[in-house]
Amino acid sequence: MLTNTQIVDYIEHAFLPHRCVAQVWDYEAKLRLRIFDETGNALKSVESIVMASIRGESDLKELCEAIAIVCNAALAAM
Repeated sequence: MLTNTQIVDYIEHAFLPHRCVAQVWDYEAKLRLRIFDETGNALKSVESIVMASIRGESDLKELCEAIAIVCNAALAAM
């Protein structure tokens, strides 16, 4: 089971070279994140991820992979 700090660190590094900001909120029950392109424009925002659903490393990895697919599609459309 991953800690909040481990989850935030994993997510913020998962989308390199793009900048990602992740924040735990709602009494540490939820996470929100925003991924930015090289010019600072938001590629993807996710506002309410339930922390309990990403405590396992495989669940967290699956979430990041799914978000990466969306970000890559957004970049391809630019």
